[in-house]
Parts: sequence; structure tokens; C-alpha cells
Amino acid sequence: MNKGRFALALALIASTISILPPENASAAGNTIYTVSYSGGLKARPIDGSGTQTTVGSVSAIVDLAASGNYIYLGLGGIKRINSDGTGLTNLRTVSDQMGLFISGSYIYYGYEYGRKIGRMNLDGTGANDSFIDYSSNTSAPYSAQVLVLGSTIYFGGGGNKTGRSIWKVPVSGGTPTLFVDDADQTAGVGNLATDGTYLYWTDYRVGEIGKAAFDGSYINDNFVTGLSAPWGIEYANSYLYYTTGSFIGRAKADGSLTQNSWVSNSSTQGLAIADAGQYSAVDSTPPTFPSADTFSIAENSTSVGNVASSESATISIFSGDDSSFFSLTRLGETSAALSFTSAPDFETPGDVGRNNTYVVVLRALDTALNAGYETVTVTVTDVADLASFNSFGLSNGATLATYRTVVTISANIAISAQVTFLANNKRIAGCIKKSTSGIAPNIVATCSWKPTSRGAVTLKAISYPTNQSFTGSSSSAYVRVGNRSGTR
Repeated sequence: MNKGRFALALALIASTISILPPENASAAGNTIYTVSYSGGLKARPIDGSGTQTTVGSVSAIVDLAASGNYIYLGLGGIKRINSDGTGLTNLRTVSDQMGLFISGSYIYYGYEYGRKIGRMNLDGTGANDSFIDYSSNTSAPYSAQVLVLGSTIYFGGGGNKTGRSIWKVPVSGGTPTLFVDDADQTAGVGNLATDGTYLYWTDYRVGEIGKAAFDGSYINDNFVTGLSAPWGIEYANSYLYYTTGSFIGRAKADGSLTQNSWVSNSSTQGLAIADAGQYSAVDSTPPTFPSADTFSIAENSTSVGNVASSESATISIFSGDDSSFFSLTRLGETSAALSFTSAPDFETPGDVGRNNTYVVVLRALDTALNAGYETVTVTVTDVADLASFNSFGLSNGATLATYRTVVTISANIAISAQVTFLANNKRIAGCIKKSTSGIAPNIVATCSWKPTSRGAVTLKAISYPTNQSFTGSSSSAYVRVGNRSGTR
């Protein structure tokens, strides 16, 4: 959970359907918990009803996270308390510790003045206070606030600092890199939250909430403005919940509604969401894709086919070697139409393998932010790009015609076209750009020809494709015109 929810595990999918472990990016619960250094731990219903009540007696705490029926508290160490306010337990004392985040079975924690990130089990065992040590990288901020999504840790310098940036580092270790800079010069990253697609952060010093897509396609450091020293932030049920002055504010994650003075609040820093008392079961089953994972389409067309999820979900393009060639159109709660953004050309394939086999990975994200994945392979097949002739000549394969006697010339073509007929390189009257009829393999144009000379004649047909993306062609046939028997 993000301050009370399991992080959505993201992983790149290589070649087959892959379902990730049920780490949830969305908080679940019926109660909003808040805390501040001197204000204690408070709770109120997540629907905003009732009044805020004190839960347990805690002090010198500025950050919260939740998992199961426990609330975890952080500052200079990590404590745990039951969501009903009983059973306060000190799990670990860690000098300079500030923020914390729960992902799966681990607690990750940051430092107010340290360039390192710690990790321990939910029960406090197996602690490594320097799980990630980036002390040699002085360009990176302190790790006061942390968030884990899949295999990546995101961190910022905390609300007490003017560090404007949020950085990221693999959970497996490595060199941190910049993820996003808040454009406000005096910005201080108070806390982090996610809905699985976007990262949100509170700007404690400027009084705003920022939002950035993990894929880099969207950044807005002024997503919510007009706040008073915002600190804690959490995402649940399509809303962002955040502390702002003496209020808990909330805003729709899509930006359609903002309520900065939603309900009163007397503990103004950390925020987490969980169930008071008994913790309800969380949906942790990811969607699957019962639809086909292979498609075959003819070149010069864009429609691929429909894909479907096993439950109501948002289906999107996640990754894949050839993902940039595709688009998705939502059809309903469980389905979407997959298409090429532009029609592929068999003769000049654009896929990575240059073999007309395109690979894209789709993701289905349900309302509990469980994610299922499917690798789809689309094979592009060849079609006739040339208005070529399958056959051409006199009807019934004849090679003899009779002087001044009407005979039928027939042209069978690969695609729809207009056909001009010629005899000895002269266009035949009434047979100029005659339209074909029928469907492949019997697309035919005919010409009624009355020979006006005797002897050897070269017949010719020239095609003009109806679809201008195709190329025309020509075909010739040789016949002999003889005298007709009898008199006129």
C-alpha cells in the first residue's frame, strides 16, 4: 500500500502472458488517519462524515503508512499501532529516519539528512538501514520521502528542505537518476503517492500538489494549488486525500474536482488510509485476457481486432518492441479495439525484426489497480499491390477472330480497376477505362471488339487501379483476324 496500500508491481513482459504479483498501488479502507509532531494520531471516516477522533497516544511522529490492520508511524524510528489505537510497539529506532512506505512485505524508509534508503520486514526484522546507499551522489536529494512502484524506488528531500527534485533508483540498487523537477524554485517535496500510472507529490513550501506520469508523457507541478503547507497525501477510490492546514482536502485524480477545505483536521502532517478495527479483504486478483493473443491481417489496413479482459478494467498499451505502431479504442468495460496507427506495408515492414511480425504488450488495470498483462503478436500478410492480370485475351481462350464480327475480349485482374483495351496500340472505341466487376479471384472487365483489319493483331489492356496506392500494369495477347464466311 502507498501509505496504506501495496504498491502496484510493474514489470516489463518479454513474450508471453504475464500476471504480476498482487502489490496494490491504491489504498483501501474506510478511515483516514492523520498525524503531526504534536497533534497525535487522528481518525475519521473516509466519506467525510462524523467527527475526527483521537486514536491512541502518540507524539513526535510526522509520517504514516498502513498495511493490514496496522498503522506504521515514522520519525527517528518506526513504530506500529493497531488501527483501533491499541498495541503501540516500537519496531526500530533509526536516527534521522523520516518517511516510510510499505510495498509488499517490506517497509522502506528514508532519511531527513541522509543519502540512503533503508528496508526491513513488516515486523521489524531483517532491517538494513543502508539498503540503498547513494551517499557518493551529492547531486541527488536526501531520501526523506520514499515510494516504491514495481522495481523502482522514488524519493524526494522532504518538506523541510528546498530540494525541488524527485529521483529514482532500482530496488536492486544502482545509480539514482532524476525523475522530475518541480519548477518552483523553493519547492519542498512533502510526501509521495501513486495511482499506479501517475506519481503525485505535495509541495510543502509552495502549497501545491504535482503530478507526473511514470512514462514521462505528462508533468504538471501545479496540479492542485492554493494549499497550506500540504504534507501527507494518499490515493484511494479515484481521489487524492491530503493534509492542508487545518483541513483534509481531496481532489479527483483526473482533475475534475478539488475540495481543499473538505473536512477539518487537527493533525496536519502524515496521512494514511485503512480500515478501523477489522481490516477488510482487498481485491488482489489481476485481470486476465481471454481474447486471442495472435492476429493476422492483410497489409494496407489498420484494424487488428478486439481484445477483452476478464473483468471491468482499463486496457492500455504497456510496452513491447513494436508498441509505437498501435493504438487502442475503448469499446466497453471489458473490451477495446486494437489498431495500427497507420496501415502497415508488407514490402517495407516497420517491426523490430523486419519480418512483418509486430509485438505489443497490453495491460488490464482493474478498479483495485491489480494489473494483468498479455503479449499480442500481429502478423501482416501480403496482398497484391499491383493491378496485375490473371488472364487476358479473347473469351474462352480463342485466338482467332472474324473480320467485322463482334467478339468479346476479357481481362481478369488481381484488384478492382478500370481497364482500357487497345488493338495494334489504338484504343478500341467503347472500351476506354471500363470498370471491373466481381470479387477476387474473378475481377473482370470486358470489351466488345469488332475487328477492322485482317491478319495478326496485338491486343493490349492497361489497368488503372481504383485504389491509387496500387500500381497499374498491362497485358498483351496475340490473335489472328480472318475473313468471314458468306456475304454481308
